[in-house]
Amino acid sequence: MSAEGAVRDLIKLNGEPFDVTRSNQVVATVSGSQNRREQHVTFLPGIDLREGDVLRATTTGKTFHVTEVDPYTLEGKVYRVTATYETEAQRAQSEAAERRQPGNLHIGHLAAQNAVIGYQQHANISTTTTATVTLSDIEHYVAQQEGPDAEELRTMLAELKPLLNERGSLSKGGLAQFSQAIEGHSWIAGALAQVLLNWALGNIK
Repeated sequence: MSAEGAVRDLIKLNGEPFDVTRSNQVVATVSGSQNRREQHVTFLPGIDLREGDVLRATTTGKTFHVTEVDPYTLEGKVYRVTATYETEAQRAQSEAAERRQPGNLHIGHLAAQNAVIGYQQHANISTTTTATVTLSDIEHYVAQQEGPDAEELRTMLAELKPLLNERGSLSKGGLAQFSQAIEGHSWIAGALAQVLLNWALGNIK
């Protein structure tokens, strides 16, 4: 029996269907064999699976966040693809740990370090990022969001936009009114930090 044939038999015997979700859309439904102890799912070759995808077991409804995709080869031919994952609980714990780390704010693959949003009387803002973010980028991202948080995010941006575009003045603690919104949506904080820094330097586009 070939290596791929052995994987096929494994999935046939012990497999279950998984929905593959990417950018909030189901792009495929494929059968795979889950190893809960090792936290990975084995699939047949040819699957379109990427890091960052979300797997949903259709029989149990449980979701798993793909952290690594590894094709295994034998004699130059891929015979299985293994997706290592995080559970929902593990993902929530890692995100909570990131939020507790002072001076590290994240949005997607962007990271802002030592960013002070502005609740202190005197603050030195020092931000380094892996890419430049504009207000338009944030608006575009928020426009694609759905659910109960989307309207709150749009309201926050609607109040900030006139200030940024008209180069108005920001009073001491002027962003305090947004503190709960920022804390509740920590993924957007890094982008806002960079935009506000650019505004302070007169570089808003």
